[in-house]
Amino acid sequence: MIQPKNQSTAGSPDPPMNQYCVYGPGTSDLPGVYVCRRFEIYPCQLVATPDHWTGKSLDEVRQKIPEGLFCLPRFPEDDPNIIEVWL
Repeated sequence: MIQPKNQSTAGSPDPPMNQYCVYGPGTSDLPGVYVCRRFEIYPCQLVATPDHWTGKSLDEVRQKIPEGLFCLPRFPEDDPNIIEVWL
């Protein structure tokens, strides 16, 4: 379940794990550009953050993803605009 930031995460004893989700240029809120959005992973929940960046190409967006992460391909059940996820 994806929740907006600050719902049920206040006071969590452990820092969250970050997830970066890369979307193709077909998103409804930012059409025509590639988008990377940061999510925070807590025990049993995924929390959307306002953090995101855009680029004209997939490579441009990938260059801004923090180093040392692993890329996971899109799963068949994912939103069709998702290209990949970085953990």
